[in-house]
This record gives sequence, structure tokens and C-alpha cells, in this order.
Amino acid sequence: QGPRIAPAWTANVTQLFGASSLGYQVGSYAYDQAGRRWRATMCSNNTIFHASGDTLCFDQLSVDLHRASPFGSNMTAGAGDGAICRTLPFAFYDQFALLALGTKTGSSSVAGVP
Repeated sequence: QGPRIAPAWTANVTQLFGASSLGYQVGSYAYDQAGRRWRATMCSNNTIFHASGDTLCFDQLSVDLHRASPFGSNMTAGAGDGAICRTLPFAFYDQFALLALGTKTGSSSVAGVP
């Protein structure tokens, strides 16, 4: 049986998606298995258009609406008055459910703690 994940948790994260031109993203994840919802917030300094960059933020929420609506996800891009928010026609998916099917290989650490 694969790794087990706590039924509800939050975590501060810094992540880099491969060769992303967005650089490091800093934010948080929140997960609620019983409530069938998760949220991810991330901000990064986007230097695509000028060297000093612009802060680029995303806030994504996904909730299981039990088929009451096809819009189970919400995405906000930006911050403050310049932000845009949109519901998306994506059903809820538990992004951590597949961990139970995994096989642990190797080791890992968080903040230097195994």
C-alpha cells in the first residue's frame, strides 16, 4: 500500500515546475479529504516582460459539488483591483488520491528533516 496522507492539512510551499519561465512560486496548499476540497495559492516574480518583473499570483480552489454544477473549480489570477476570477468547468478531483496506489522508493525530506 502506498503512502498515507493526513485527512486534512495545510502547508507552506516553494516550488519550481521544471523549466518554468515563472521561476519559483511561493504559496500554500490546503487539503480537506472529508470535505472533498483543496486550495492552492502561489505567487512568483515574472520577469518575461522586464528585468524587475511583476508579481504574478494564482489562487485555485476545487470543491466537490456532487454534480450540482459542472463548475467545480475556481481560478483567480492576479491580486487586488487587477485580479480576475473565473469559475471553470472542471469537476473536482482529489489530486492526492493516487498516492495510495504508489510504491515508496528512496527517501525524502522536508526542511531538512527525513
